[in-house]
Amino acid sequence: MRKTEREQIMKIHNITEDEVVKSVNNLYEQVKKMKLPWLKCDCPQCRLDTICYVLNRVTPKYIVSGRGVNHVLSSKNVQSTADMETIVVEGMKIVNSVSRPYHNGTVKNNDTKIEGE
Repeated sequence: MRKTEREQIMKIHNITEDEVVKSVNNLYEQVKKMKLPWLKCDCPQCRLDTICYVLNRVTPKYIVSGRGVNHVLSSKNVQSTADMETIVVEGMKIVNSVSRPYHNGTVKNNDTKIEGE
């Protein structure tokens, strides 16, 4: 039985998205612990906005198999990680500089993490 084109497409995955979600969550936690004055909120919506900001500025890396994951992870370098973290902090600052009507703009003490798919 031959798989349909849609079934084949469903197995394509952007591994960069996983890296960005992890990086955004880690950096929000680090900045929150440092109590930097520009971090006004770390709610799920602000984190999602930061994730979208970063994803729109980094190169996607698509994979279709476990072998692809291994290849991408083995080819990851320190400079690309530093570049992504710079974009994450930039996004965090921009997202936190905009007044938002849907929350009170305070950093909460609970753990607010966005799960990758």
